[in-house]
Amino acid sequence: MRVSHCWLVLIFLACPLCAEEPAIPAAPKPSREQTVTLRWYQSVWDGAYHKVGRRNVRWDSPVDSATFLIAEGLAEVPAAEPRWRELAVELADAALREGCDDPMVQFAARRFRPAAGRVERRSAEVAADWVAIAEALSASGYPPNLKFHAEMEAAAALRSAMPSGTNTWPDIHRHRHAAMNLLLSALADKTTPTIEVTEMVMSERRMVRSNPKQLAASWAQIEPLLRRNWPRLPLADLIDGQLAIEAAWKARGSGTIDTVTESGYRKFTEELEKADQLLTRAWEQDKSNPVAPTKMLTVCLGLQKDGGEMEKWFQRAMEARPGYFPALRAKLEFLTPKWGGSVNALRSFGRQCLKEPTWGDEAPLIVIDVHRAIAAAHAWQMPPAEAVAVRAGYWRGPGVWDEVREALDEVHRRRPNDVEDHNSKRATWSLRCGAWDEFLRVAPALSPAAQKRLAGTNTFEGLVAEVRSRAGGK
Repeated sequence: MRVSHCWLVLIFLACPLCAEEPAIPAAPKPSREQTVTLRWYQSVWDGAYHKVGRRNVRWDSPVDSATFLIAEGLAEVPAAEPRWRELAVELADAALREGCDDPMVQFAARRFRPAAGRVERRSAEVAADWVAIAEALSASGYPPNLKFHAEMEAAAALRSAMPSGTNTWPDIHRHRHAAMNLLLSALADKTTPTIEVTEMVMSERRMVRSNPKQLAASWAQIEPLLRRNWPRLPLADLIDGQLAIEAAWKARGSGTIDTVTESGYRKFTEELEKADQLLTRAWEQDKSNPVAPTKMLTVCLGLQKDGGEMEKWFQRAMEARPGYFPALRAKLEFLTPKWGGSVNALRSFGRQCLKEPTWGDEAPLIVIDVHRAIAAAHAWQMPPAEAVAVRAGYWRGPGVWDEVREALDEVHRRRPNDVEDHNSKRATWSLRCGAWDEFLRVAPALSPAAQKRLAGTNTFEGLVAEVRSRAGGK
């Protein structure tokens, strides 16, 4: 991770490189599109804060660090910190504790929080917070796309928190209407990056998809702007293809095949075949974008296509962006036993991710995902309590920690300056795998935040004492 601010220095303590270390594979360079996209996000977040934000010397440093992380993360540049969301929230929270009342900072602190999903929204307090943030952002000089996302979050939070028998629909429609106007304003700007356009349009599509009339009416306004301002890019096909995948899995449900109704399975197949056509066409028009071939891996899984077809689309994703993490994870899902794969296929793919130098610094961590998938396969269709015990026991089985440690070592070799992140991952997985001596070795180097995450409801001192007793009192 590139360090540019003092607050980031506090989070990542540098360590000297050993002269005998083997050469570290060069990280993939950002494409021209990624570079332009990064500059745009920097202007939206950091640039806008310096122009219209409520600045103060007490909190400017953590805000600058947060916006730096957010811009790189949203632009998906190779140098982006994998934990950018978590770290950006920590920094935004630090600014708020110092008294910052800037609406963009409040927005970032809530939007990028890992728990900021539907479950969290089912609260009148959370809905009120989102409404306040949306109203403050809309009254500010911040760019339209930030206001759009805040209005959408406010509408979704109000809808999720709405008690039965109440009439909050006027407020929900007010925020939806404001979001739609902001979306059209953003789409009228040809400099808006395709990754942001896609995210905004899909967010709007999800919001109104249960209302066919509204869905058609808004698309009639959106599609002409997409085709006019991005004529050489298949955005309409890419967005429609992803939405078709979502509709397919919603129709099918998340249960086993015997729980799927005949009509649900028919809808599932129809939507995936539609996605197949749309995403294939999108890839043919723009082979530099890894999203279409990555989403096609999910289509291959759902339509039960053979491994050769899956591998064809995986290679297309890797050619577009080597080491694209969503594609790595999508291929892993295809290879799981519950979808017709095998443990041997998973292990082989994990080794490939560990050894392939062109796939970026984080690819070796797929080895951990491989073991997570194998643990899940061992517990497949077991009663919940028994499944939890089986998965927990798997991690302490022979050879598991050795492979997890090898993956962590390889990531650390490639990113030697990320000491705090490495220590946190090492402590987490040594604890999971029952490698007590390793946990006790790294525990003293953990930050207070990492200690708190690991300890949970216990104290960290209590956790260390428990581990020490299991390690034989060392």
